[in-house]
Amino acid sequence: MVWNIFIHVGLGVFGYNIFRLDGMGIATCVGIAAIVQGFGTYRFLQYAKQRFEGSSAGETQDWQGLSASSNFKAKIVQLYLAKLVIYSGVTLAVAAVTRSVIA
Repeated sequence: MVWNIFIHVGLGVFGYNIFRLDGMGIATCVGIAAIVQGFGTYRFLQYAKQRFEGSSAGETQDWQGLSASSNFKAKIVQLYLAKLVIYSGVTLAVAAVTRSVIA
């Protein structure tokens, strides 16, 4: 999570000319944030799968059953979209502050 903040702050500082508050700047910001957060979500799922399969054998629900449930999928999608909105906002805010300081 800390690395995600550093990545998006760095993107905002160094890409302040790209991440503007117009259609193309916002679309670029959301696209890059989608890639960064997609990778983070994938790592989270891999970690959760390892932890779940490594738990005690007395568990009644397995990873396949959990990952196939629609509630689990909905929660992962909600988490991904929330991270996408928050980190895109961080990038755009840092870019706006950087533009105001430089200009």
